[in-house]
Amino acid sequence: MPLKLSHSSVQNYNDCRMKYRLMNVQGIKRRGVIIPFITGRAVHAYQQALREGLSPEQCELALLKEFDIPEQQVAMLSRDDQNKLDVEKYRSLAMMQSYTSAYASDSTQYSKWITESHIEIPLIDDVVYHGYIDCLTQDVAGDWWIFETKTASSGTVNAEYFERVKIDSQVAGYMELAKAKLGFYPRGIVYDVILKTQHSRKQGESNGSFINRLRNLYVNEWKTRGLFERHEVEVGSNTIKRWNSDIRTIAKEIKTLIDNKEKNWTRNTGHCLGKFGACPMFNICTTGRMNKLLYEARN
Repeated sequence: MPLKLSHSSVQNYNDCRMKYRLMNVQGIKRRGVIIPFITGRAVHAYQQALREGLSPEQCELALLKEFDIPEQQVAMLSRDDQNKLDVEKYRSLAMMQSYTSAYASDSTQYSKWITESHIEIPLIDDVVYHGYIDCLTQDVAGDWWIFETKTASSGTVNAEYFERVKIDSQVAGYMELAKAKLGFYPRGIVYDVILKTQHSRKQGESNGSFINRLRNLYVNEWKTRGLFERHEVEVGSNTIKRWNSDIRTIAKEIKTLIDNKEKNWTRNTGHCLGKFGACPMFNICTTGRMNKLLYEARN
């Protein structure tokens, strides 16, 4: 069974070797619901259904299904987090209903769609890189593109945001995966960014009124507010070459650590606390034990 690396596991390794060992070797993960992850999955589920030609109602059901989490997990959330989950559900629905209208011309600009694909490529002996590409599309001129969608908070997207895409390691990995699927490199990546407004539900406001208010905001003001941004970004060959070199170096390092049954994986204490909160493995590193109320491990 080969060692499988992905963008997220390599990111864990680059963040902190111990984080990689705990999460990707031992299979430990924090219990509970990570709301931003659910939002991302919901947006992708809606888009996949849309690209497959399903009806608007079926697209909405695909989105809402991602928010249908077990009652036991919901019970673990604070009341504030339960409210945030509801807000994210209705915000996501309003966003994607408006997205469909904003990009209604996609059917005339792009002629073919290949929806979610899982792809693996060999790196070194017994190590592969794998990942999912949400969508590959061919435009009317015959060029192939990777289609990627991100959600972002207002004020975080500027010209530099899209310049960074040209050197982004995840995007370079997508290019290599797409080559394995198509037999050649696509021209680049169509990078969709959907900005999330910071509106919350008013006191006493019903679910229906809240979603209608959000829908009206996205439908009527998305142009003036710049709530949807799309850029076609071409990725240079040097970025892909650098990624291929870096990923193989990392693969050799990780395989050596695992083969040697290394126990003392180094910690990067500078990563323990960041602007998005504590590392998910922080409690284990500081206490030296796994609290089963907070964590679960792969069998």
